[in-house]
Amino acid sequence: MSRHSACGVFQKLGFSINATEGTAKFYEKVVVKCEVVNKITETLCAQSYI
Repeated sequence: MSRHSACGVFQKLGFSINATEGTAKFYEKVVVKCEVVNKITETLCAQSYI
């Protein structure tokens, strides 16, 4: 990952990167560490069944 990329700058400042599944796959290809999170609609649908 280039330290000049936006993600690189934010990670150097101590931020973590969260991404949905598709975006995380892209970041993985360009070697950006991130945590996979659900889309808002996926989270809301799962909660409505509880």
